[in-house]
Amino acid sequence: MPYKCRFLFPRVKRIVAILTIVSLVPFPVFAAQESFPFLAEAINERVNVRAGQSQNFEKLCQLEKGEEVIVVGKDFSWYKIQLPSRTHVYVSDKYVRLAGSMEGEITGDRVNVRSSAKAESTILGQIEKGARIRVIEKLQGWYKIAPPAQVFGWVAEGLVTFKSMDITAYRPKEREKSPAAGSGKEVSDASQTQQLSAQAPGPALVSPDSQNASVIGVLRLLPLRQDKTDVSYELLIRNKPAYFIQGPRAMLDDFARYTVTIDGTLNADLEKQFLRPVLTVTRIQLVL
Repeated sequence: MPYKCRFLFPRVKRIVAILTIVSLVPFPVFAAQESFPFLAEAINERVNVRAGQSQNFEKLCQLEKGEEVIVVGKDFSWYKIQLPSRTHVYVSDKYVRLAGSMEGEITGDRVNVRSSAKAESTILGQIEKGARIRVIEKLQGWYKIAPPAQVFGWVAEGLVTFKSMDITAYRPKEREKSPAAGSGKEVSDASQTQQLSAQAPGPALVSPDSQNASVIGVLRLLPLRQDKTDVSYELLIRNKPAYFIQGPRAMLDDFARYTVTIDGTLNADLEKQFLRPVLTVTRIQLVL
């Protein structure tokens, strides 16, 4: 064997051995098996949620330390998340027909939802014709709205940490203050929700003559059902199932996983079948 070859073979063997050892070292389990959606929480104060996968995109809102978000995807080092309900987004008034003082219906096909009331602002997603939206404010040429389920924001990967694969455990953060209807005072949304939640389910929220009810809680999608009762959601109060919700999916889907106020009528016949109060929705609103 040539003199040089006798020295090369030991080096080759060492390189192969090193590569073999490296290939056997396991990567972090979650990094290797990361799947979506999952529940995450912010690890710092004032974590920016942006309109795109870069610090150059507009800031949509901020997360507080420990605040939960639902992560639905990833692009490089940025997580795609469902926007907190307190975030405000915008649609052109050309494609909205008001269906009430605080509700609108989309009249165009695949209407853009933008980060601000400007045609050149970032597109966050699109809404299909016929979808219902929660209107916050009318601006010149635009409506400020609560974020529909079809729009998303982005958070830098290092600013949130994995919490659970069970996204039904998501607890949205309430806004700290909002104006009380009919008064100049400000009240805590969290305390208002707590007062109503403490009574529900119960007779204090139900009119004895008409069986009408008004309740506040988090709307959660039920597993696929085979019956024809149109009961596809339940309402969580204090993180516990309190009501089954009966109503069209087209009306309810945009409110999934958010804290909502639901007005409706108790269905006594279905309560016997479901063994829990069943509320037929007549009106639903985001708690902002």
